[in-house]
Amino acid sequence: LLNSGNVIYAAPGVPPAEAAQRIAEAVRARTGVAAPVIVLKAAEVEQVVRDNPFTAGGEAEPSRLLVAIPRNPDDLRSVGGVAAAAAGGEGFAAGTRAAYLWCADGVLQSGMPEALERALRDSVTSRNWSTMLRIRAL
Repeated sequence: LLNSGNVIYAAPGVPPAEAAQRIAEAVRARTGVAAPVIVLKAAEVEQVVRDNPFTAGGEAEPSRLLVAIPRNPDDLRSVGGVAAAAAGGEGFAAGTRAAYLWCADGVLQSGMPEALERALRDSVTSRNWSTMLRIRAL
């Protein structure tokens, strides 16, 4: 999907963890780069979009809204401290499959993305809201 680092594919009967491992191995074999891979089922993507608390009253400015998806959903239990990095007008919420970061003054000005990266290290990937909506559409 564009230059977002996302791939939409079909692999009936293959569990997401197995698909992630296969994709990571293929990327490493072709490029020599070991990149973490996180796989979501279509229903999980739909859930992530549906559960976003920052769009309940209408669409938010997509470039200021990040969706962070950990490899393991249970890791969302350990990200509560990210809210402490929120500045005025910002917001943080952890759902069942993703965390949502509203960066009122822009992503680069917010301390929340860095705090989330520290909390989850390389087991999380973040996308802006526009990208999540494109993924869902596909």
